[in-house]
Amino acid sequence: AGELKIINDLKNDIFIFNPLNSLCKNNNCSVTDPQGKPLYIDQTHITDYANKNYIYPDFVDFLQTNNFLKN
Repeated sequence: AGELKIINDLKNDIFIFNPLNSLCKNNNCSVTDPQGKPLYIDQTHITDYANKNYIYPDFVDFLQTNNFLKN
């Protein structure tokens, strides 16, 4: 709860991208995607596959949605 208060107290010109939202759907975090491909190398590192197919597209969308990139 303390973390949410800190985030809510930040100025409006600060944007936060949480890559876990790209990997964890419906509050379910799995070590593989629906096709069985691994998302993590170990407990703290993601695979290149996860970055390319999940995080990168969501990050680009985040940048476009917040007008940091033009479509």
